[in-house]
Amino acid sequence: MSTPAETGVLLEHLFRHQSGRGVAHLARVLGPARLDLAEESMQEAMLRALQTWPYQGVPENAAAWLFRVAHNAAIDALRRGRFLEQHSGELVAELTRSAHGVAGDPDFEEQLRDDELRMIFMCCHPEIGRDSRVALSLKTVGGFSVREIARAFLADDTAIAQRLVRAKRQIRERHLTLDLPGAADLEARVDSVLETIYFIFNEGYAAHEGEDLIRQDLCFEALRLGGYWQRLRARPRASMR
Repeated sequence: MSTPAETGVLLEHLFRHQSGRGVAHLARVLGPARLDLAEESMQEAMLRALQTWPYQGVPENAAAWLFRVAHNAAIDALRRGRFLEQHSGELVAELTRSAHGVAGDPDFEEQLRDDELRMIFMCCHPEIGRDSRVALSLKTVGGFSVREIARAFLADDTAIAQRLVRAKRQIRERHLTLDLPGAADLEARVDSVLETIYFIFNEGYAAHEGEDLIRQDLCFEALRLGGYWQRLRARPRASMR
């Protein structure tokens, strides 16, 4: 068994590495307009882990456990009618099917990488206000709190929270998708994508919180996202359409 403190450290590590992937994956299944539901479901999984792991032990595949619980939380929310929609039944069926994916499985890992990449580029869509793109990327993909984002932008928490609300509203109202941009549209998003990766690395290299001056998890996350960007640029132009 692990203590609550040990569980908290493990969950913080998993949150940095798995939260963005889980939110991106759920957003693809649910649709970008339901980004709030995707985030709430992943947060619910983290909360349940914090409540149960100290007493029942950490699962052998902790990441897979979190993904499964997040899927179930989304299914429960849809069935309770919190998100009354015409296609709720279809969404529940797709969530049930995708819940069988196991973190660590090569095919599922490839899908997660693709989902996360798509999420970054949607957050940096030109239709979203420039001051909101990076903030939304840091929140959904980087797992940053509102306070951490506010500190990075030298802004107050309320202003950042308003940016996030505005960006999510723009996603819904303008029916933005998780489709990767074509070659002609890629350059319009590059600056915001790279700025996001910079902020993640900078927070890791000069940490403002925690016992360590350098937070390796954030540095590695930034390097991982940078690797995604390099692979995208290396794709043939036809495959980026």
